[in-house]
Amino acid sequence: MIDTPERKIRNPRLFRCCLRAAAANDDLVAEFDRLRGYNLSLKGPAIVTEIDRATGYLEEGARAFYEFVYAAIYLRVLASEEAEAPPAVGGSRTDPAAP
Repeated sequence: MIDTPERKIRNPRLFRCCLRAAAANDDLVAEFDRLRGYNLSLKGPAIVTEIDRATGYLEEGARAFYEFVYAAIYLRVLASEEAEAPPAVGGSRTDPAAP
């Protein structure tokens, strides 16, 4: 489990975008539910959903999904964007001694 990922988010705007896109993907949420045993898709009888809400299980599932998006999506997208970013002015990303 990730220890408080919100402390490690370097690009909050990018993370929110990743989280929204992941949550909007019904297939991704359904597979997450299936693999992790949650019901974020809110499928099934309403009483089951209400019990999940009342016991905090729905909130636990939401936190697990948040951590999944952080580890499986956000970190990879962030690394990809940083790799594609142009070098900083006055130097090279690969040669710190360059003028």
